[in-house]
Amino acid sequence: LVLLNSTELFTVPLLLSQFNGQFGGMNYGIVMAATSLSTIPMLIAFLIGQRQIIESLATSGLGGR
Repeated sequence: LVLLNSTELFTVPLLLSQFNGQFGGMNYGIVMAATSLSTIPMLIAFLIGQRQIIESLATSGLGGR
């Protein structure tokens, strides 16, 4: 259990949960837009490092045989 006092240290799921009830109810459009935007940096990081990830899996023997 981690207690955070500063909103700058909140994780993305914690920030997304703040949308629930903040404006009197769940606004699914805002939550889905925020969720979509939060996945973009991880997707970019994966696309940049995809070749290295696949090469390391192939050389480590975790190729899925």
